[in-house]
Amino acid sequence: MRQSNLIRSFAMAATLALAAGCSTEAAVQPAFVEASSAPGDLAVCPHAFYEGRAVYFTNDRWYAQDRGQWVYYRDEPSELHEHRLHAQLAARVPQDARAHALVEPVHARGASQLE
Repeated sequence: MRQSNLIRSFAMAATLALAAGCSTEAAVQPAFVEASSAPGDLAVCPHAFYEGRAVYFTNDRWYAQDRGQWVYYRDEPSELHEHRLHAQLAARVPQDARAHALVEPVHARGASQLE
């Protein structure tokens, strides 16, 4: 009986030691990355209003300004992906038909990632 208690105590101590050393905190990466330089010619690249600011699609990324620094989204937000696809389709429509299209802001589903 004494050996059984000793084994049980050892097993419990080992379990606690392993649990204490194995914290599983996942590092949450920000939604955006600081750009090393300003994006290209913004006058010719697709753009939208997203999360209350102008965003520009160039070099396969969506760029925005955050506190005077250019940043880009680490992963393309689904709303901007849909907007980009729509813009690419619209680019195939003749210019006179596009003149009557309305431009509306792209609405984010969650809280702002850029502040």
